[in-house]
Amino acid sequence: GLAGNAMLVLPATAQNTDLASPFYGGLALGIFTINDSSATTSATLINSLGGTANVSQDTSAYMGRVFGGKHLDQSLSLELGYHQSAAVAQKITGVASNSAAYTGATSLGVSGWDYSIVL
Repeated sequence: GLAGNAMLVLPATAQNTDLASPFYGGLALGIFTINDSSATTSATLINSLGGTANVSQDTSAYMGRVFGGKHLDQSLSLELGYHQSAAVAQKITGVASNSAAYTGATSLGVSGWDYSIVL
């Protein structure tokens, strides 16, 4: 889901077709939202461990992409980019039914290379 949302934010952006300078580059930034699963995580922990659980989760993050490309002709370009997102964090605290306290944290981020053939 995270990668899918990010890709909607960052479409291919080869717009300059000046063949006198066939290279182009740029930077794309975007913000995406995430479904808040803290209530589901909390309910699962309470059902499994009993007691209480408090869960908080980030519900938005940014995505950035640096890219460069080369126009092969007026209708075809090759593009290479690197994308990275901020980490989305979830924090968990609670007390199980046996009075044992617990804490936890998790985070997820996306990064990688992409290439495109732009028509």
